[in-house]
Amino acid sequence: MRALIDFDDISYDDHSDLLYDLAGQLVKHLRSYLSEEDTANVLQYHQQQLAALIHSQMQLPEHRWEKATGYKATVSKGFSTLKENAYTASSRMNQTFPRDAP
Repeated sequence: MRALIDFDDISYDDHSDLLYDLAGQLVKHLRSYLSEEDTANVLQYHQQQLAALIHSQMQLPEHRWEKATGYKATVSKGFSTLKENAYTASSRMNQTFPRDAP
């Protein structure tokens, strides 16, 4: 269960019941052919791989759904045209200055 929470695309708050159910199914499956001690060892040492397996199955199209929440684009403010500069420059500003020799 700890490793399933680490995936960013799974909301634990919204789907905690499903995550506990899937983790329980995995434990039940492992217990069907392993002893209690071996099941604990497998879960401890392979939790990242098992979580990745469950996560990959959750990503299959038949197990995944998305619902649009209803987006609405709103323009709250238009644009303004650029105004003339509020300063003037003398013709002396256009002079080039020689560079200092290295």
